[in-house]
Amino acid sequence: MKLIVTPLAEQRELDEKRAALRALEITLSQRESELSVLQSGIKEFEQIYLAAIGQKFDELAALEQQIAATLGQQIETEEYAISDELECGQTKFHASENLKKLYREVARLCHPDLAGNEAERELRHKLMIVANHAYESGAEERLQALLSAESGLAELARQSNLANDLAQVLRTISATEASLAEVEAEIARTKNSELARLKMRAEKSAAIGHNFLLELVSQVERQIQKAKNRLTTLSADLATIQPPS
Repeated sequence: MKLIVTPLAEQRELDEKRAALRALEITLSQRESELSVLQSGIKEFEQIYLAAIGQKFDELAALEQQIAATLGQQIETEEYAISDELECGQTKFHASENLKKLYREVARLCHPDLAGNEAERELRHKLMIVANHAYESGAEERLQALLSAESGLAELARQSNLANDLAQVLRTISATEASLAEVEAEIARTKNSELARLKMRAEKSAAIGHNFLLELVSQVERQIQKAKNRLTTLSADLATIQPPS
């Protein structure tokens, strides 16, 4: 017995997908808000951290450089830079040939200039934003998902207005899911960053009545004093072995 898909069935499926899309968009909005609050809190902590201890690290680095110079050694500045304490910068990204090929194919199918109306242009624009993010992060699987969704829905879009609406909703769902995955990944990266871990240690210390940053400053000051003592000793030793002029 052949299954006949009626307009009513198509409308029911469209309504279900729209409801699913609304739920996804709400979740995405909530997670984006969570990420924003998380990043804002870490940024605020970073400013406090740098104000409290940044200059101390610079002083310690300068002393270590003087000690190295006294010993006739060469030390890279980055070895003692504060960037070692904080997580700064990212590894330079190089796109694979397969990633470039997937991106070009997605761009060919989803480019906004191919849109037949303004609503479709907006959708294609959103898809290209997702595609660009996927390319920049090297996420081949997301580009493949976009490509599969676009290819699989192309025929539906030609059948009827309902089918076209369904195709657009499904593509938007795919794009929203990709955006949500990116936000989730960014939340995970942010929570696992060195700054986030330092912030957590500071909060745990505060909960038991300790000042983590003050303790950290004290530790660095002790290192600074040790470095000063060592530099003084090395300079004195060097003076005693200098040949008379």
